[in-house]
Amino acid sequence: MVDVEDRVADAVAAWAPDLAAQAEVLAALFDDVIDRTPDGRMSDRCGTPWGYELHRSRDEEACTRCKAANAERSRKARVRRAAKACKERPEGQQRLPCGSNAAYHQHLYYRELPVDPACLAAHADFESMWAAARRVAAK
Repeated sequence: MVDVEDRVADAVAAWAPDLAAQAEVLAALFDDVIDRTPDGRMSDRCGTPWGYELHRSRDEEACTRCKAANAERSRKARVRRAAKACKERPEGQQRLPCGSNAAYHQHLYYRELPVDPACLAAHADFESMWAAARRVAAK
């Protein structure tokens, strides 16, 4: 196998000014760096979230094992986020009065769903005001 540094030097020497040619050079450069089995799968990486990312980076359909591994990773991340965000309201803590953006976020933080309609309206007003401020700042 040709040394990677030699291949990089060859690719730099053949570098083209347009992006399409650059993409072709890079694809040719790294084509055999990713280990593939005869049927086209990534050998030891298939069935892992990293294998899924490699499939996606090559603009190809991920195999079933990689899709399942990525779905499992996503599911575990959702469970972790939900467990981290789900908190009990401490005894004696004073609630913010409903009808404000802060109260809306407090409802979400303590998983008090559905959120009070007055809080939803206050949050919508805050978001539209924030979007208008960003538009003015962008000018």
